Amino acid sequence: MSNNDNSFKISDISRNTTLTIEATLDGGKAELPAKYANITDAELKEVRSKYGDKVLPLDNLVQQWDEKVIEISFKGHLSELQLIAIEDDEVYLWSKIKVLKVKLSTGTQIHLLVATTQKGLKYNRRKGVRVNLDKRMFVEQDGESFDVIVGDLSYCGVGIMEKKESKIKKGVPFVLSLTETEGEEEKLVCKIVAKKINEREPSKGIIVSGCVISSQNADFLQRYVAMKQLEQLNGKKQQFSIQRVASGDEFRTKMAEVFEEASGESEE
Repeated sequence: MSNNDNSFKISDISRNTTLTIEATLDGGKAELPAKYANITDAELKEVRSKYGDKVLPLDNLVQQWDEKVIEISFKGHLSELQLIAIEDDEVYLWSKIKVLKVKLSTGTQIHLLVATTQKGLKYNRRKGVRVNLDKRMFVEQDGESFDVIVGDLSYCGVGIMEKKESKIKKGVPFVLSLTETEGEEEKLVCKIVAKKINEREPSKGIIVSGCVISSQNADFLQRYVAMKQLEQLNGKKQQFSIQRVASGDEFRTKMAEVFEEASGESEE
């Protein structure tokens, strides 16, 4: 649980915590959803005994797709890695982490995240990697409904634009219908629960509201944002429906390819 000093221990992270590794690449930033390792209590005890209390066991960041095994190698052109964890609607950050591949005495292979400090610090959710959408969508709040423009989205927050004045009430939960255009039709991707925390007027007549997204949507939006990053990193539209990759296999594999390509084979 969180402490009064706005920190959260890495040893308190559990399988219910939403985890993301953020990498700073030559071409910008990318995020890779991660999962707490599916290991036994005895294996976890071994990890703690061998590596201390500043580590986090993760499932192998490897996926198999079309009989091709792709493993993410955090090397080469990666300049920095960070861990972002969502716990009880709070977000915590560990900077300058390392990710190693280790084999336990049972033969189980995992990725081991090594942090420089045990405690993570509270993190502004809106600082996460964002994807630009600039798309008209639908909001419901207190029995009212209206159109807005969704400017950018991360799995932690969303920026919403309205003309002249904002109809969204500050501090009151609302539901955003996230949609995708497929051909001539609008398809509902998911309904996002969010809350407005501030607003600003960057240009005359346009109000931008900064909103945080409920952690109940975090896992799904990790996948959505990851796939949208592919479009930006690859410079081309990804032909898929986000609902068809809800299992996570395809998006993890595609993100593995992006990380692998970005890190290359250089040992520099």
